[in-house]
Amino acid sequence: MSLRDRMRSDLMTAMKTKDRTRTTVLRSALAAIDNAGAVAGPTTSMGIIGYGDVARRDLDHPQELDVLEAEILERETAFDAYLRIEQHDAAETLREEIDVLRSYLDGD
Repeated sequence: MSLRDRMRSDLMTAMKTKDRTRTTVLRSALAAIDNAGAVAGPTTSMGIIGYGDVARRDLDHPQELDVLEAEILERETAFDAYLRIEQHDAAETLREEIDVLRSYLDGD
């Protein structure tokens, strides 16, 4: 099972069990992976074809891991910022999200 498929399966489980943190972070990470696979739409003499008409490219496993690492780094930066301004609840939420994402890096 690919990383993306495993994350989608885990998302369905998180939604069924009403695990808000896991649901949120998995949706976000899957969207980031999907966005990383976006390609520029071809142009025509009449303008740009809708981006929904252009197939996304599939990322290979290392590219998916790169996207996850970027998502983790983004959350770690925000986590540090929340700690500096003493927003401990927001920082704890980010710590939980980081832990969820790291589990996919450690699992490979």
